[in-house]
Amino acid sequence: MVELIEDDSDDIESSRVLLPNNKRRAPKTEVNPGVSISVTSLPANIQVLWRTHVIPTLLDYAGCSKEPWHFEKTESFIAVLQDILDLVYPEEQYDLNLSTGNKTIKIARQAIHTWRKSLMNEASTATKNYLTSLGNRSTILRFVAHAMKFNNGAAFWAVPCSDGTEVWYSFNMNYCHRLYVHRSQMEHYNQTSFCEQSRLDILPEGALGLAITAVERAFSMWVSGELIKSKDQFSAEKCQTTTKQWMVSVAAAAEEPDDFKEILDNAARYVRISKSDGPTTSNDIANNESGRGAVFKRRK
Repeated sequence: MVELIEDDSDDIESSRVLLPNNKRRAPKTEVNPGVSISVTSLPANIQVLWRTHVIPTLLDYAGCSKEPWHFEKTESFIAVLQDILDLVYPEEQYDLNLSTGNKTIKIARQAIHTWRKSLMNEASTATKNYLTSLGNRSTILRFVAHAMKFNNGAAFWAVPCSDGTEVWYSFNMNYCHRLYVHRSQMEHYNQTSFCEQSRLDILPEGALGLAITAVERAFSMWVSGELIKSKDQFSAEKCQTTTKQWMVSVAAAAEEPDDFKEILDNAARYVRISKSDGPTTSNDIANNESGRGAVFKRRK
């Protein structure tokens, strides 16, 4: 008999891993600005709002994509990026078709890769911190074995279906999954500061699909009762099939916007909002001026 241990704490501070504040080493050689794909190599007039407005808006689009592993490779990606630049820099008339546009596109694509990796990192951290709190290896092994059951395991909120003919999903918030899926989804909130207008247009199905995939992968590293890190990267090559399976259930959930919003609001509870009073919701994030960035209103 496996005992499911629920976490009723709303405080996520104890779940964060504080990394040592190591000083960065100075590069041995200067990188040619024409070769570098660092943000600092962008034109000066583009750098100003790149991190605070361009990237959050781009990640908002990526999170709403039904193909989250290939968003930056789609035919529409450059058009989306161009539209965002036009919105953020209306006076600049920045053209991605010019020679300088290639570097901008590469840096934007790198931001998408970094975003996906951050969802995996958050899932790994939340999973590790909870499992290690259970105690010995035997207890962890039993919990993980039960948690990874697709139909009722504590790690998930839905069962993956590959053929689309049978879908089961639950919004039972008593499951411990809020520590995992919601924490990973929370990282998407952190990087986009979702605006209400954006969320009314289209739901972040892609971000949720990636979050659940990340949780499944994080748990799979603990099946022995100890952490055995995977040698494989969190990549389309290794994980896109799993994500496609989960996306079937995510799409079913999206057909009920109120229920989907409940998932978003539960994830929003884990986002730190400065000077907020009462429970945090997705609307709080939309109105928070001290967030990491602002998502621009999409054009109709």
